[in-house]
Amino acid sequence: MPDTLSHSEEIIDASLLLEQYKKAVDASTIVSKTDPNGIITYANDEFCRICQYSREELIGKPHNIVRHPDVPAAVFAQLWETIQGGHMWKGLVPNRAKDGSTYIVDATIFPVADASGTIVEYIAIRHNITELMEQKSLLDQYKSAVDASNIVSKTDPKGIITYANDEFCRVSKYSREELIGKPHNIVRHPDVPAPVFAELWQTIQAGRIWKGVVPNRAKDGNTYIVDATVIPIKNGSGEISEYIAIRHEITKLVETQKIADEKSESLLEKIEQAVDIGLEGIVGSFPLPSVAVDGDDLVLAHNRDFGL
Repeated sequence: MPDTLSHSEEIIDASLLLEQYKKAVDASTIVSKTDPNGIITYANDEFCRICQYSREELIGKPHNIVRHPDVPAAVFAQLWETIQGGHMWKGLVPNRAKDGSTYIVDATIFPVADASGTIVEYIAIRHNITELMEQKSLLDQYKSAVDASNIVSKTDPKGIITYANDEFCRVSKYSREELIGKPHNIVRHPDVPAPVFAELWQTIQAGRIWKGVVPNRAKDGNTYIVDATVIPIKNGSGEISEYIAIRHEITKLVETQKIADEKSESLLEKIEQAVDIGLEGIVGSFPLPSVAVDGDDLVLAHNRDFGL
């Protein structure tokens, strides 16, 4: 008798534990059950809340009541083929709520079989990832915007290129295949002093962002100048997993500034020469002894009749 009671107590404990697990899943997950024909037999509160149908509106209806029209029929055909074959199915799918809005779920569907191996129901456990997918979409748009307007590359912690965007390939004149797997110094310009790169590595390996203007050399030997920002990316453990370099090509800007500086210097020289010539000419034309001095009484010009 004691052994029987002990066994019963174990069964009760297991049932209580299972019930707590079920409550935990129900509280945080979209759960539904269907019969072998896909007719809903159970819908938890989270399913009702997200799809906006009441439990009464769901029970007895085919599960495609929340099917989104944008999902290709082939996806559902593959889903049914998988679960009817007794296998678990996993996938990301959009669903449509009662008000017509879309929500996206990460779904897992389990076939449940009886002792004879016959499937008696399907249990679907889904997580609402709509907000996550929206954030991902936003990030993808940001990435596209950055990629379209900047030279972008990624390297592993050793400086080996793992990603090169189209703009990097265009400016450097290397193909993506020629860049991936190569050290980033493939575009290093020989005129850049070694201490510049030493300081760059010291900064980013310490987990800090490095910024600077540097010339790079393209595949054809031409020089292009970039305003570069190199950002260390850390994993969950705080270790640097990669570096992202975002660069703006400023070659034309630098060349234009150089020409402007040269023209400015030339103009200043001509002005100074004109001033000097004009002052000598003016003082020299005076009929009386004359001299021109600056604010410190230094002689700038004098005529022949002025004796020094």
